[in-house]
Amino acid sequence: DVLRNLEPPCDRVILDLSRLTFIDSTGLRLAIAEHRRAELDGFDFVVAGATEPILRVLRVTGLNVALPMAPDVASALDGSDGALDPRSAT
Repeated sequence: DVLRNLEPPCDRVILDLSRLTFIDSTGLRLAIAEHRRAELDGFDFVVAGATEPILRVLRVTGLNVALPMAPDVASALDGSDGALDPRSAT
């Protein structure tokens, strides 16, 4: 609901997954949709802090390379460690 109600201008949206232990197709679709919206509306969208179970799902689906990812929110905020480059995600 929070993501749906965001209105420009915003520079960056960070989806903090650090407390998530499970993600299903609904969560994956939300991340993809918000990433697309960010591209269209001209702001950054970063997935941050994905735990190992979530990273496994992202790897299997290929979203670990399709979505900009950061190891944690602090990295996503400052764009360090290649956080905005999806090719840097593992």
